[in-house]
Amino acid sequence: YKRQLKGVGNILAGLGFLFLGIHFMKEGFVEQPSKREMAMYRAPFLDRANRIQTAIFPRQLVKAQAFEAEVEAGLSELSSKEVLFLWGTEDFAFKQPELERFMTHFPNHEHHPLHASHFWQDDQGEVAADHIIDWAKRRLIGADPISL
Repeated sequence: YKRQLKGVGNILAGLGFLFLGIHFMKEGFVEQPSKREMAMYRAPFLDRANRIQTAIFPRQLVKAQAFEAEVEAGLSELSSKEVLFLWGTEDFAFKQPELERFMTHFPNHEHHPLHASHFWQDDQGEVAADHIIDWAKRRLIGADPISL
């Protein structure tokens, strides 16, 4: 029985890796990454033992509704915090409704849309870094280090 489960787990891990390799990598970028960049993304999965997470991850997204609701219920405790949203306008997973939902929870926010998909740090990393640096500088200049 354990051997069958292990076999099923390996199949699911392989399918998850296939999903990751095809869907996420195809849809995750506005501009397809270079072969060298793709090698970086795939490197952890060259060892088949590391692929099981790709089978677990999609299932956890679906089953995490209770956890998600608990986290969302607690966001009111953080609502006064300043937040910077860098949002990929071409993201297949996190679209405008999700952005609006987050912005509702954090009214003291700044938002910068990026011409990017899910992996915005690769699509628009330098632009994002400029926004982060600018945002941080405006908050840290004259700030009391103790209160940070």
